[in-house]
Amino acid sequence: MKTKPNENQIAQYGLITYTKKEKGITLISLIVMVILLIILAMVSIKGVLGTGGILTSSTNVANEYVVEQYREQVNQLAQSIIIKDSLLRKNNNKRKHGRRNGRRRLDKNGSAK
Repeated sequence: MKTKPNENQIAQYGLITYTKKEKGITLISLIVMVILLIILAMVSIKGVLGTGGILTSSTNVANEYVVEQYREQVNQLAQSIIIKDSLLRKNNNKRKHGRRNGRRRLDKNGSAK
């Protein structure tokens, strides 16, 4: 059977005695921690899935990026059509006025058409 150390033994060996043993956290602190974790989880979920959340904004940005890509492709196509059309008109005007490569075409008599 163990005996309790007396004051001389405590002073001699540096023993520490506890009058009350502490056994972990109290029920109140556990409840407070659970409530805080629930609040933190609700705020995090709202930030990710909410109206202005990360998922919503990233989807909007991805959609805007695709729209801008298509808009750029349409603009490039329009520019190429405009360039081709102007070249065709230039060539047609040359042919209408009887010029090729800057020279007039002559008929059999030597006169200009």
